[in-house]
Amino acid sequence: MKHEIKNNFGKTIYTTEVDGRKHKTLQAKLKQAVFMAVSDGADLTGADLRGADLEGAYLRGADLTGANLRGADLTGANLTGAYRRGADLTGANLRGADLTGANLRGADLEGAYLTGAYPRGAYLTGAYRRGADLTGANLRGADLTGAYRRGAYLEGAYLNVPVIKNIHQEIQKATKHKGALKMGDWHCGTSHCRAGWAVHLAGDAGYELEKKTSTATAAYLIYRKSSDLPFALNFYASNEDALAEINRMAEIEASA
Repeated sequence: MKHEIKNNFGKTIYTTEVDGRKHKTLQAKLKQAVFMAVSDGADLTGADLRGADLEGAYLRGADLTGANLRGADLTGANLTGAYRRGADLTGANLRGADLTGANLRGADLEGAYLTGAYPRGAYLTGAYRRGADLTGANLRGADLTGAYRRGAYLEGAYLNVPVIKNIHQEIQKATKHKGALKMGDWHCGTSHCRAGWAVHLAGDAGYELEKKTSTATAAYLIYRKSSDLPFALNFYASNEDALAEINRMAEIEASA
């Protein structure tokens, strides 16, 4: 029998034959259809997969841009290298899912359950993860720069984020000497870039966090935990622009 996968507007974007005797439930049929679509290299952009039971599904390299995966069960699913920019993963169960190299930019992970998820190298920039449970998640190599983490539960996610008191002023002090700031390298002898200085000034805890994530992610987390002021973090700016921003934020912090 034929089974269709529709997009968020109700339009059929993929059709395949599914064995109704083997896959009796609607969930089972949808899971098989998704598996076939990925095997065929079908474009699942904007696919409506709400509540789908995709436990253990092999979705490696699938393009799920804008897909609706709200409440989907992706327990143990292989999403290695999957491209899911803007995907709605609200309340999705990603327990144990392999997110290695997955692009989750702009994904809505509100309330998502990622306990034990393995997102090594995952690109989470700009991901909306309010209330996301990252307990036990291995975030080594994950790029969380710019991620919206309000209410994100990181306890037990192998992350101990240190705090630098008056971080903006401390980084200003550290970078005021000639040659101290070198934006071309994270760490270079006694010189560091802006992110590198945040890690360095946080001491052993900063370097440990860097090992478990990345320099940019560690610095981002340290900055955000250390300061409630609104500020942008561009770790790839020129020396001049980086110094200007460091000095500007130090002045704001001092007067706050």
